Amino acid sequence: MVKILAICFIVFISNIQYATCQQTSYNCVGQRSQINTAENLLQLRTQMKNLGLYAYVILSEDEYMYEYDTRRAWITGFSRSIGSIVVTLDQATLWIDDRYRAQAENKLDCANWLLIRQDESGVSALADWVSSKLDVGSPYNKVGMAAQYTSSVSWSSMKNALTSHDVPLVEVAELIDQIRIMDRSRNLDNSIYVHDITFAGLSWKKKVEIIAGLINAQSAQGFVVTALDDIPWLFNLRGSDNQYTPYFTV
Repeated sequence: MVKILAICFIVFISNIQYATCQQTSYNCVGQRSQINTAENLLQLRTQMKNLGLYAYVILSEDEYMYEYDTRRAWITGFSRSIGSIVVTLDQATLWIDDRYRAQAENKLDCANWLLIRQDESGVSALADWVSSKLDVGSPYNKVGMAAQYTSSVSWSSMKNALTSHDVPLVEVAELIDQIRIMDRSRNLDNSIYVHDITFAGLSWKKKVEIIAGLINAQSAQGFVVTALDDIPWLFNLRGSDNQYTPYFTV
């Protein structure tokens, strides 16, 4: 009962509707499908303090601007492709829309995380919520994001929203990956293999020749390949770093 009242109080002072509070507290029931993220959050907050951060934000993007980011699942237990994370020094929140409510309630480590359904009426915008929590006079008075994992549009939008509250947004290293590297349970040895020409249709050399011809036809000097699916297609390579896809981390 004490825990439920505490969560309700936090939600209420954050200008989030009481209905959201009821939903969060009612569904915060420990289940076997949930993983305990307390130790992961402790390590993350230690790194945040070292950087003078009050909050660390992860949006629904990975370094290739795809939706195959595994950081969210590792730190929360919630594995769907859409959902933003805000971890402060005293609270951890997962922001979703109503499409993912059922899985979030089953998978989210509700003992350590607060579920915020951002499409409900009266729920504050993420940047406004963070700003309302932060004490500008504290030594931990900045919000951090990893620019490598954030699109320029998302970065600018977040920066402008926080700046309107006089809250600085700073670029930091990807903190969750730094923790996961020390976690032996993470598989870092997924192999990359050559996609058979029977299925690829053309050799990678032939594909490069075709692209070179198109570059010359446009009187250009080069072509930059960055998309996560273009790289394995061009070089006829496949991997399994992202579950259910042929992509690999490069």
